[in-house]
Amino acid sequence: MKGNATMKIKKYSAYKDSGIEWIGDIPEHWEVSKLKYITSIYNGNSLNDKEKSRYESYEVEDIPYLSSKDIDSDFLYADYNNGLRIPLKDLSKFKVAPKLSTLLCIEGGSAGRKVTYLTESVCFVNKLACFKNHKEVGGKYMFFSLLSSVFKSQFKLLMTGLIGGVSLSNLKNCNIPLPPLSEQKKIASFLEKKTAEIDKAIELKQKENELLKEHRQITINQAVTRGLNPDVPLKDSGIEWIGDIPEHWEVRKLKYLAKVNPTRNDRLIIKYINEDVVNLPMEKISEKWEVDQSLFASTRSLMSGLTYFEKNDILLAKITPCFENGKGAYLDQLKTEMGFGTTELHVIRSKDNTTQCFLSYVLRSYMFKELATINMIGTAGQKRVSSFFLSNYIFTYPPLSEQKEIAAYLEEVDKETNRLIELNHRAIEKLKEYKQVLIDQAVRGKICLV
Repeated sequence: MKGNATMKIKKYSAYKDSGIEWIGDIPEHWEVSKLKYITSIYNGNSLNDKEKSRYESYEVEDIPYLSSKDIDSDFLYADYNNGLRIPLKDLSKFKVAPKLSTLLCIEGGSAGRKVTYLTESVCFVNKLACFKNHKEVGGKYMFFSLLSSVFKSQFKLLMTGLIGGVSLSNLKNCNIPLPPLSEQKKIASFLEKKTAEIDKAIELKQKENELLKEHRQITINQAVTRGLNPDVPLKDSGIEWIGDIPEHWEVRKLKYLAKVNPTRNDRLIIKYINEDVVNLPMEKISEKWEVDQSLFASTRSLMSGLTYFEKNDILLAKITPCFENGKGAYLDQLKTEMGFGTTELHVIRSKDNTTQCFLSYVLRSYMFKELATINMIGTAGQKRVSSFFLSNYIFTYPPLSEQKEIAAYLEEVDKETNRLIELNHRAIEKLKEYKQVLIDQAVRGKICLV
């Protein structure tokens, strides 16, 4: 990426006013065109659950069927092997997006954001629109035009409805800069190469973060099951899935060391009656075991039907997919002495001789997550970790002094891991910004490639 930062940009010799404010000046010999004059735009066909089961297939001669979920959010590649394919005998019932055309999501949360350039022909859902270009427009140039801020600003202004979307008729009237076909190809080739380099750098940073998270999990699991001394004598725990443990440690059930979902403290409630306390819906709780405490509400409006917690409690998501994603929190920094949250949370409050911080890491370990996942109850879409499982969970239990040492060590590991992950996140955002600027400059004629 060092070379990109020092890249010399050559501009065209003459520019003219495009006549459109959000496009600005363009090279003198370029034009501005509405999409309807240079590409055919149409949406696809939706499948109900019965049809989806009928078209489950990996047969290579069949045509892949794509939904917006099959387009990657970061790198915009399409998953052609998602298990849904349309047989050739049924193809007359479906619209087809040909190879080298572009698909754009036009409805829902991914509207205007998910775009993909097709390397093979596909059938597709009606929330996606196909851009099948005329001869005077290169397919890859159209793809990059739809990624540019010139197009995105128009798309955003045209969005309507509760779920957000843009109609085909409005889409067709969007404008894009249009250079001669030979220049389109050069712009597309330039952007293909440069964005691939940027995407590779982003992918490396993302992999670094995944490795950092994996290393943290391994460190947590090792520390809460074996301690910090690698040379400590071991003994058989008597529990098959725990194995050997330090010989001076015990194995205990959680219910003997902590209260699971304790009843609320009425004295504390009376103290805070009519006052605002921290309110934690699930979206305020992160996978990093951090909470956003910016939301407050009156105790009177929160007491009914919500989960009660106090400062220094542990919160643990109980419902899929939040539990699998690792959502939880140790509330040692709670801004009020008590608070309320979603009913999809378990509350754990340790008793004497157990530090909350150590216990929070036990509940973040691989061992706990794997066993809890296996023992989830409920239907496929609403599986949850039961209070019974949580109360009877057996884990390794060191003396209080070691609990504190382990907790302090893991807090430092956590802090350093989060710092490195945040640095990578910032680098990723900078790379994404650079990628967007590069696309915008090329599509608006600010980079001369002829």
